Amino acid sequence: MDPIAAVKDLANLVKKYNDIDLNRKITDLSYEVFELAQSNLKLKDQVAKLEASLSLRESLVPRNNFYWLIKGDGEDGPFCMRCYDKDGAPRRMISDHGRAFTCPACYLVLDKDGQHVDSNMRARLQGSVIQPKPR
Repeated sequence: MDPIAAVKDLANLVKKYNDIDLNRKITDLSYEVFELAQSNLKLKDQVAKLEASLSLRESLVPRNNFYWLIKGDGEDGPFCMRCYDKDGAPRRMISDHGRAFTCPACYLVLDKDGQHVDSNMRARLQGSVIQPKPR
């Protein structure tokens, strides 16, 4: 039985006896039960978020300084390894036609093999989709 419904039923029974002290105690009890129910909902929400995060973590595979999300027989990505390791947010890296990948959040630029792109290499990749901001 639902604890909130049980307390409401009990409160309705107590009203018949018109006992002020008993009514106060039932009212206090109903507030306590309500607060516990709210706390329980918050905890369930936290558990669901942690389970989703764990599931994502188990599905991400590191390869060549990128993370790849394994989905069934395929994979999705690449995702920025720096951002995910820092704050747990998988950020898809943007490709400039397969030559290099740029993270839109931290502006990390890696070539298709996962090697850091230096300023000379950036100059050769001027046709990229996104231009990284200087640090």
